[in-house]
Amino acid sequence: MYGQQKASGNPLSSKSGLGFALAQQAIRQYMACGGGENGCFSFKIFVNKWFWYSRTDSFTEMSIPIPPRPNGYRIGLGNALIQTEVFVDIECPFSKRAWETLQKVVAGWGEQVAFTAVPTVLCDHRQSWDLTKAATLVADGEPERFWRFFSYLYERQSSFSAEAFKQKSQLDLHNLISEFIEDFSELPDRAYLLKKLASEQLEKQAKHSVRYAIARGIWSTPTFLINGAKADSLDSSATVSDWQTLLDSLLRQDEN
Repeated sequence: MYGQQKASGNPLSSKSGLGFALAQQAIRQYMACGGGENGCFSFKIFVNKWFWYSRTDSFTEMSIPIPPRPNGYRIGLGNALIQTEVFVDIECPFSKRAWETLQKVVAGWGEQVAFTAVPTVLCDHRQSWDLTKAATLVADGEPERFWRFFSYLYERQSSFSAEAFKQKSQLDLHNLISEFIEDFSELPDRAYLLKKLASEQLEKQAKHSVRYAIARGIWSTPTFLINGAKADSLDSSATVSDWQTLLDSLLRQDEN
């Protein structure tokens, strides 16, 4: 993600030719739509896939390993009637706006609705990956702690925005992350944290939700899936009332 970090292979030179195929498909759709917003959808999905595939040795269709636990961090019951998946990027200002509303929405639904936060990383957010790893480290599999730490990070988003890091390095980011974690929790010292952030085990853990988002075709954040279907009426500008209206209507349909 940083200029000094080089991908381990040229994705478009793979023998599989998948890089060319995806690029051609994305460009054809972009041109067929006359460019603009619709065409960008396909192209951004391609760019995000290219970015993540380029972190592997070859650009073959990514086989997603079976995770040891469900993807994301769920608040609510696993058998709740309505399952809501919330795809967010910690560096995305629109995700931040939606997250602030979600804190109010989540509190009011009890056992009827469950909310699963799925952290993902968009290819143009260079600080997001290391921050997502940090959230994975802090959460340690505990959903409520993840939600609290993500709220903590969103409150400080301006300190790791693209503008704030225009002249800074990855080491600067790691030091900032260490300060965040030390302030938020009682985890061990900074040297330990920096070592953990660079560990292969943590990287594998954090990749599960990102790969899941890519597999679901998530190219922008925030994106909301309700019972597996995209909630097109909800975006970062959705209010608590908008959420209430939609969820109430779904519950009424079940009653009928």
